[in-house]
Amino acid sequence: MKTLTILILTFVIAINPAISVNSHSTLKSDQAQVNKWNNFVSELYELHLDLTKEVPITTNEIIGGYGGGFANKSFYREISYFNKNTNKLISKIQWETSQPNTIHAIELFLYNKQGQVKTDFYARYLPYARNAPVQTLINLHNYNDNLHSF
Repeated sequence: MKTLTILILTFVIAINPAISVNSHSTLKSDQAQVNKWNNFVSELYELHLDLTKEVPITTNEIIGGYGGGFANKSFYREISYFNKNTNKLISKIQWETSQPNTIHAIELFLYNKQGQVKTDFYARYLPYARNAPVQTLINLHNYNDNLHSF
């Protein structure tokens, strides 16, 4: 019993500084970083506008969302933009249904002369916290015979 008491006291003493440090600190956003990542989304949207002006397009639209704790199965309207001549996917944009002019996620595809994806860009916000994108990706694709890497 004495050993158990000593273990518990040791644990409480060891963890107390961690609890007190975390209880008084708050996360602060770095506004410069927030601006950079939001600018990344804006530039992706500008690129989307430029790419879809260059060629005739067709679109496909679906409604999507989330389950679980967030539970909004119609949170976004996803529009996929295809090059009408090649049927290649140019971009996908998810627009928030409650704020139709607000991008939830955006993905763009750039192709090489052989019609293969050479670069794709992606950015997505959290559905419940919209400070800056929670995820941003730039994938560089490479092809070697039948091997495709990114």
